[in-house]
Amino acid sequence: APARRMSPSIRTLLLSIVAAFVVGLLYVASANLLSAWDTMRSARIMQLNAEIGDLLLSSAGSLASERGVTNTALSAEIATDPATITRIAGLRRSGDEALASALERLVDGADFAGRDALIQRVRQNYDALVALRRDIDRQLPLSADARDAGVVAQWVPAATALIMSSQDLRIAAQNVPA
Repeated sequence: APARRMSPSIRTLLLSIVAAFVVGLLYVASANLLSAWDTMRSARIMQLNAEIGDLLLSSAGSLASERGVTNTALSAEIATDPATITRIAGLRRSGDEALASALERLVDGADFAGRDALIQRVRQNYDALVALRRDIDRQLPLSADARDAGVVAQWVPAATALIMSSQDLRIAAQNVPA
């Protein structure tokens, strides 16, 4: 019997080339899949950042408006009219809802440097403002000479403290994917 040659046949050579091509395609497809997955993850993180940032900015805007309208009402000589009190209540509602939603998302979300301390500071400032709002609500229907100047003097600093702490939280919470 004649000795078989050990050289690869054309068929074996073609199958080897096709197999190498398929393996290469699988590698490139896997690399592209991983890259797309990472891009999607980064986009989702940025979307969440934007949503939380929007909520905190919306809350700060409502708080700033409430601070201004309330301070103007407290500075007036006459008792605050019902339309202004209704406007203040609406600003409070929108600001409080946005802040509560942002805090809920932050507590359930990713960890970042100083998260718990910043959230605690915002909550403390919020609780202080809510307590002061009750006192302010008792001052609004009074004329300027009957208002408690001590309570009135606390209003702007307390509202500003909450606005600033919420914005410190917003800046710290911006998780930029690497």
